[in-house]
Amino acid sequence: MRILTILITSFVLVSFNLYSADIDIFYSQYKPFVYTDYSGNLKGFDIDLIKGFCEELGYNCRFTSKTFNELLKSVSKNECDIAIGSIYINEDRKKRGLFSIPYLNSGLVAIVKNDFHDNYNSLMNKSVGVKTNATGHILAKKLKDKHHLLEIKEYISTYDSFMALAKNEVSWVINDYYNSLDMIYSNFRGEFKILTLDKKPLFFEKSEIGFYLPLEKTTLQKNLNSYLARLKDNKKLDELVNKWFYLTKPITIKEYLISTIITTSAGLISIFLIVIVGVLRIKNTKLRAYNAFLRSSLDLPSVAIIAFDENGKIVLWNKGAEKLIGFNEHDVKNIKEILSKTEDYNSITVQGNLILKINTKSSLKEFYVSIHKAEFYSARYILFGIDVSETIKALNSKLLYESLYYNVIENSSNAVVVLENGKVFLNKTFINLFNVKDKFTNFETLPDNIKKLLKKFIDSDKKSMQYFSMENIIAGKIFDVSLIKDSIEAKNYYLAIFTDVTEKHQQQRLVELAEKDEAIANIVTSTVYDINNLLGVIINYASIIKLNNDENIQEPEKIIEVAEKCSQFLKSLNNLSKVSQDSSKIDIDSFLLQKYDFFKKVAGYNINLELKITDSGGYIVANEQKLMQAILNLIINAKDAIIGSGSIIIDKYIENGFIIISVTDTGQGIPDEIKSRIFERFYSTKGDKGTGLGLYAIKIFMENIKGDIYFKSKYKEGTTFYLKFQKVD
Repeated sequence: MRILTILITSFVLVSFNLYSADIDIFYSQYKPFVYTDYSGNLKGFDIDLIKGFCEELGYNCRFTSKTFNELLKSVSKNECDIAIGSIYINEDRKKRGLFSIPYLNSGLVAIVKNDFHDNYNSLMNKSVGVKTNATGHILAKKLKDKHHLLEIKEYISTYDSFMALAKNEVSWVINDYYNSLDMIYSNFRGEFKILTLDKKPLFFEKSEIGFYLPLEKTTLQKNLNSYLARLKDNKKLDELVNKWFYLTKPITIKEYLISTIITTSAGLISIFLIVIVGVLRIKNTKLRAYNAFLRSSLDLPSVAIIAFDENGKIVLWNKGAEKLIGFNEHDVKNIKEILSKTEDYNSITVQGNLILKINTKSSLKEFYVSIHKAEFYSARYILFGIDVSETIKALNSKLLYESLYYNVIENSSNAVVVLENGKVFLNKTFINLFNVKDKFTNFETLPDNIKKLLKKFIDSDKKSMQYFSMENIIAGKIFDVSLIKDSIEAKNYYLAIFTDVTEKHQQQRLVELAEKDEAIANIVTSTVYDINNLLGVIINYASIIKLNNDENIQEPEKIIEVAEKCSQFLKSLNNLSKVSQDSSKIDIDSFLLQKYDFFKKVAGYNINLELKITDSGGYIVANEQKLMQAILNLIINAKDAIIGSGSIIIDKYIENGFIIISVTDTGQGIPDEIKSRIFERFYSTKGDKGTGLGLYAIKIFMENIKGDIYFKSKYKEGTTFYLKFQKVD
């Protein structure tokens, strides 16, 4: 039978490979689930998962980028086969599409500054930053219904909401747990933290994440579910989680309680409870008025004692129960009334120790309880309970911070070295980068260049040192290095953090190459244009000479022939220098949103680049690469015009049937005396740094698509350039 199963499975897999199908994967960028690196490669947790699925079942998967709202609409309209990108499973989305089985549990958390030490309720009177239409935005609206002083500020991207927190535009941010970890560790380490609350759990709302499919894709859903189930069974899914996420598993109170509180205190509590039960039974046999004895002898203020029958009807309720739970014995008739879930009643009718959530008069609290069978009067069970809510929270908070500290170092995307009295701890990233075997080692076993760097720092007796763009750490890579010294309990610790900035430098080089390529193309185009004009003059004069002289004279004919060959040669040279001339219909909103992160990187960290979609919708017809070059040119010009820090705003709106894209900067502006010349070929305000062809090329591009470019500028205050496009249906 087993052999038959293997043969059938093999046949099915072979069939999939023989009859592989093209499937369209739509994705929304959301690091570390789905994102594009500086080289344009798709990476992320979801990408690894879905590529593995396509490879295993022989699908040819085609990837298309969408905004998150477009992604959800594509599923409901059956425009794709699978949608990916950290999509929360909820009832509303289930009505419009199919979800795979969940492959990850996550939730929404609050992000605050590191120096925030106030309570949770204080946040409800302040401003919160959210990404527009994201799950956090939906939660913020729910919170505002209850807390009217809460102010919601919307941002086009998660990064923008985090930047708003950094600039004190908002007091806190709501976002997904895993994405928040990535954002904090990648961009705001040491500045922000995920809030842990005394009276609230780590998660505002817990949720499951799955792949999203149109309602018609039931067969594909079954294949996807089988694939995900196999990954879970063989632990491959855990390996992917460890690869992509800094914290592999959020800590829960119950997990820690079971492993720590019960194991350390169960012995003492059990002895205490056995003594009480023994006394209870002895007194029950000797005294008729057992209730009077129980109330007088066992009214312990720190222990709740409740006796009940098979149906949960309460027979005895001591003063400790009244104090801890808040109700008196007349308020509660049945134990089921105070349990968080009525199903928990089945659990408490079994002898043993467990954790119960009990609805006290003030709030929902957690009790560590011991259940014992009883054989007196109508009582059949006795519950002894201790309120451990505050203890659990304190222990959980301590564990959470210890775990965060360990995981920040161990699972950091940066290579980290910790030194203590000659002992060395190396994190996972360092081990992988430097091909070191042992996590715990000694100073002498470190690579020579690392030892030299650390020794120089230790000998300097400085508290911190920084090095930028170091190329002698590992061949082919560039690092920023931070060195920190700290003292804890008279012990000196040295921390070395190696941040890999290779991709950042590659991205900068790509921008420089793009600028150079465009400049060369523009120079060639301009030169060909001018020489062709001169050749045209030569051909015209040669034709006049030919008409005015004897037809037997061959020289004018030769001149015309050579000039025309030169013209053809120049045209072919011009074609080699040009990017593709093909035009296509472009969804301008989607285009801008997809390129937004790249534009921000080009602008740099000292420039605040903002994207506004004032009027949504609309298409244009243009060459996508040339459109990208045009906007990129305006951003680079704006960046160069800003001295120090400043801002650039890209705004897209619709005016009189035209689509307008404006790029506004807070730079130096354009002096009045040169405004008339800025679109001239070879005219540059940047001196030797500029070619004088950027704005000229944009002007030619806009004229070719029957659009327009114009500007407004005030010297010393800033400039706005406008690209005006014909709107198409």
